[in-house]
Amino acid sequence: MTHVVLFHPAEHGHTVETPGYHDGEVFEDLDAGLSRRDLRRYTGF
Repeated sequence: MTHVVLFHPAEHGHTVETPGYHDGEVFEDLDAGLSRRDLRRYTGF
């Protein structure tokens, strides 16, 4: 599980979204995640 910390000024009207690019699928380690990425031919953001 990745932990993301966002330090941002306390202002109203901002939304932070963290989309899942693997349809909720999780991986045991980085290599497994990269293998899945390669199967989908995902090239970047």
